[in-house]
Amino acid sequence: MNSPAEHRLRSNALIMHSVLAEQYEVIDVLGEGSFGITYLAYDVRIENLVAIKEYLPLELATRHQDRIQPLSQEHSELFHKFKSRFCDEAKALAKFKHHALVRVLNYFEANDTGYLVMEYEQGQSLKQYLQQHGKLGEAKTCQLILPLLDGLETMHQAELIHRDIKPSNIYIRDNGNPVLLDFGSARPFLKEHSGSLTALYTPGYAPLEQYNTDSTGQGPWSDIYAMAAVMYKMITGDRPAEA
Repeated sequence: MNSPAEHRLRSNALIMHSVLAEQYEVIDVLGEGSFGITYLAYDVRIENLVAIKEYLPLELATRHQDRIQPLSQEHSELFHKFKSRFCDEAKALAKFKHHALVRVLNYFEANDTGYLVMEYEQGQSLKQYLQQHGKLGEAKTCQLILPLLDGLETMHQAELIHRDIKPSNIYIRDNGNPVLLDFGSARPFLKEHSGSLTALYTPGYAPLEQYNTDSTGQGPWSDIYAMAAVMYKMITGDRPAEA
């Protein structure tokens, strides 16, 4: 019999085949980031695949026997503060029904943390698409970007920004339509952040203001910069220069 550690696809991930909320069986790890882990799961009630984002900010907390615990009493206040925002964000995103934004289906708390349930999109990332097809022309670039900009406008009107737009967070569905994924980095842009967290950015796609450890200067324009950087990559084939 394999040990629990051998069932983990990543050091911080849940044990595979764990069941969350008596409904979602974890079957794979789709990705890990500074703020959480995204799993592929099977919804046993509707018999369908979903993607689940687990709130796990590595600078504030760690996993202990599948429960998420703050690193110390000092970290506890920030951990719970950001978990509350994660929950508020989930509720806001669940109201969006835009074809270019991944659909949020549910939010729940378990293992002393929060989970965001999203539709599992079939297709490939824009990063993979560009690796296969190379540089894109103006017409194809606009065909993919314009729906995403329309979706961004919907987010920005709800006072949310994404903050991590890049080719790997844009998916091209099997039908050819684009969709923006991974809202784990999104934060209300009218609220101040604690300066205690490391700045979150992807070189080449993040604007200069995103290199700050607080939210100074960030807003919808930060997402527009990132989307323009994505367009540059699509048309030239090269990653934009770092801000």
